[in-house]
Amino acid sequence: MNTEYDSLILTKYKIVYNPDELDKENGITPEIRKLLEVTLKNVLKKKKNADISIEKLIKKYPNIPQFKNYLSTYYSYIGKLEKAFILNKEIVKEHPDYFFGKINLAMEYLKNKEFEKIPAILGETMEIKSLYPERDVFHIEEVMSFFQIAVYYFIETGNIEAAEMRYKIMTDLDKDNVKTTKAAEAIALYNVKKEFEKFRLKGKSRRTPEFISNPKYKQSISEPEVINPEIKLLYKYGFQIDFNVLMNLLELPRESLVEDLKTVIADSISRYNYFKKETDWEFNTHSFVFHALFILSELKAYEALDAVLDLLRQNEKLLDYWLSDGLTEDVWKIIFTLGQDRLDILRDFILEEGNDTYARTSISQAVTQIALHFPERREEVIQWYYIVLNYFLEHKESDGIIDTSLIGLMVCDLLELKAFELEETIVKIYQYGLADTECSGFLFEVLEDLYSKSNYANIVKLPAIQERYKELARWERSIEKNSKAVLKEEKNEINYHALPEIFKKTGRNDKCPCGSGQKFKKCHGKNFI
Repeated sequence: MNTEYDSLILTKYKIVYNPDELDKENGITPEIRKLLEVTLKNVLKKKKNADISIEKLIKKYPNIPQFKNYLSTYYSYIGKLEKAFILNKEIVKEHPDYFFGKINLAMEYLKNKEFEKIPAILGETMEIKSLYPERDVFHIEEVMSFFQIAVYYFIETGNIEAAEMRYKIMTDLDKDNVKTTKAAEAIALYNVKKEFEKFRLKGKSRRTPEFISNPKYKQSISEPEVINPEIKLLYKYGFQIDFNVLMNLLELPRESLVEDLKTVIADSISRYNYFKKETDWEFNTHSFVFHALFILSELKAYEALDAVLDLLRQNEKLLDYWLSDGLTEDVWKIIFTLGQDRLDILRDFILEEGNDTYARTSISQAVTQIALHFPERREEVIQWYYIVLNYFLEHKESDGIIDTSLIGLMVCDLLELKAFELEETIVKIYQYGLADTECSGFLFEVLEDLYSKSNYANIVKLPAIQERYKELARWERSIEKNSKAVLKEEKNEINYHALPEIFKKTGRNDKCPCGSGQKFKKCHGKNFI
């Protein structure tokens, strides 16, 4: 064998799979080989008093270190680790050329985390031929055992490249060997731990302000009073509502209709505890918030913007209960319509302490789309972002203001806008660690994207109200169909895959434990929720 693996060159030697050739060199007769095989079986079975019979064999064959090695292994199996460790040292001292004595002692040093002692046992180069320069033949189990220990050693000392290099040799020699499998598991565990540590450190640098409760709305159990009684139909239909019902509502007097719709939005806040405690979530009874938002958008009811923003000022659980994925997929479209001429109000909202990350993200999405839909307003929007981002820079030490996920997502919006005018500001944001790179990528990636020659701009077309309801009605029907299928499967007692332990205490709207920065329901949770 004379192969080069990157910087590791394996010196030429022969690998045998049958022990006969080595037995002859080591004085192992067929009779002794048979005794060794019987002894090994007794050791693996942890046979009672096996140590007594092994000690007799050691006295009879003092020059055969294998019997002492089996005794050490037996001590390890029955929990007498200290005796095994002492015996391993004796084996190496009495039989300095015995390979498995060195391996066992190196394993003991690994267990005791005495890593600095291992090179003295296995050689500085961690190559079996260098350890035994006079030998030209090695048994496959010797080679595999040596590389297995080397993999463990390099993992423990943080040299994953060297560990992976030796694992590659093991797969080339015998990929199905149990030692190859264990080496692979050790490397995989190391990589998992490193990824977890990376995400843990990233989590430490991720900053999210604490929610600040708004006392404006008191909880109630009473239905709200409305001017137009027809408004109560919104509490009886999901997205499959007869479109004529919506058309009839749109024909109501505008001023009173807008006031009623603002009341409906306020009702979702005031009766949140009531709905959550007293009623099961159903499309027909819980879609009224979306109905109100969509109708206000259709009316271009700019005067209702404050009511919508009051909803977005609520805590994460309330927003998830009423809006769920609509918070990121639909709400920005409402803001786009109602807030086009009130960028100052939108700026103040995004800079308020304690507002939800994704509620504030919807503001940034809307403002970006305003510039894309109306190119003549680009300079105005760029100035809006300049003010917002520099406010974050001025308050970079404030945990009540800085939300790294929000800022990272805002950087993504700026990339869609190709806001090269803000390059200097973006660089400062990164210099102070204010943008979550899990959301926006690293600075060099952002700058590369900012100046890419692609002219693509994601101008999202806002659907008319009828198209919006058609799409949502299809989604509602698919949810109902899937729910029926799940109930049928539960009735037939079908077993489901369990939720992995790391995710079991994670709420659907919590940040995913994997560290992606996304909500659990949009990341690993989508396979289980």
